[in-house]
Amino acid sequence: MTERRVPNELIDCVLENLYSDRATLLNCALVGRAWVRASQRGIFRKIVLELPESTAYDEVWAMRVATYQETTAHLGCLFAAKPYLASSVQSLELWRFGESSGQPEVWYTAAASVLQRLSNVNNLSFCEIRWNALPPFLRSALTELFTKSLIRVSFLGPFRIETFAELASLLSRAAHLKILDAAVFSWEWDVRDIPTYSDSESNLEGTNHPLPRSIPLEQLKLHLDIDPFMTWFQQDGCPFQVDTLQLLSVNLVFLLSPIFTDLLRVAGRNLRVLELTDMKVSDLDNYLQYTPNLCILHLGNRWRMNPFKLISIMQALFQPLLNQEGKRFSLQRLSIDLGIESNPIQWDSWSAIDTLLQKSEFASIETVDIKIFRERIIDPVPSYVVGLLTEKLRFLEASGKLVVRIMDN
Repeated sequence: MTERRVPNELIDCVLENLYSDRATLLNCALVGRAWVRASQRGIFRKIVLELPESTAYDEVWAMRVATYQETTAHLGCLFAAKPYLASSVQSLELWRFGESSGQPEVWYTAAASVLQRLSNVNNLSFCEIRWNALPPFLRSALTELFTKSLIRVSFLGPFRIETFAELASLLSRAAHLKILDAAVFSWEWDVRDIPTYSDSESNLEGTNHPLPRSIPLEQLKLHLDIDPFMTWFQQDGCPFQVDTLQLLSVNLVFLLSPIFTDLLRVAGRNLRVLELTDMKVSDLDNYLQYTPNLCILHLGNRWRMNPFKLISIMQALFQPLLNQEGKRFSLQRLSIDLGIESNPIQWDSWSAIDTLLQKSEFASIETVDIKIFRERIIDPVPSYVVGLLTEKLRFLEASGKLVVRIMDN
């Protein structure tokens, strides 16, 4: 009987669909020689370097320290012996580096030995990082990653850095960046600290500084200290092009409204997805007039956006779009997060939203997806809330556009 072999191209396709299942990939690597390399690409596609949390010394903490040291040392040796494994790493997460002054330097040395061997990382995430507390050799290894193939950078947790000039200099090295997710924080930032083009160029000795507007961003998410970013993006020497944005997410509570309006004037025409959280009615401009091609709008913050406040915000956003000609707005999906602080008693005001969205200007809306969250300190959201809200949104319910869900925290 003739043996029939599966083509390697088909094996690669199958294994690519298993990248989220590391246990299965480990088993696949044992099937045969043709399966090894493709399985290893999935196994090493994402690595996480996570320092133990700063807690009192106990057995659990000691075990986590030992695990980190053993794992990081193993990765360093493995990548040194088999460079092709290091080239498989596309996503890297770092947790809690610089968080505590008590972190020994050997932890950083082990991490640097891994980072220095990575060449194809396109997704880099910083979680709970204090940049200026890191030793120079580790900052140097991380900075080098920005000059390579990064497509996405996420500063989460938040990321703390002393000056915006340092952050701008770091980001300016990422010539291939498409997605920036920035929850960054500093007590010392000053808008006047943002470097001009010549300043940035002088800070990047030995590298080719990107030309102004030469890095087209596709997705931008900003949280915490937002104003410096907005100001920087408007400077002539900024290397990032924002009129190419397709997704923009902004927490407005930390933002000066005029600065955000200026950004929308530049970036709004190409936007397909807009996420606005922690809004204030008093600060709202007619934002949607700048987004004629918007497909998805996400409103609210599940901890702060109560139903009554959101009604006023939606009216302020949508009513300026009404016109005598009935010209349609492009929106296809409206996503809303509601935070319930107490058992709702009166939902009558939501009828106004139902009436507003019946207008021909909003006929293109296909889905209104409402997610109801509860505060951590109160009882779960009563199931009857869905019925109360649905009753006030009769048109949306009858048209099949309405989806209402109670979400677990």
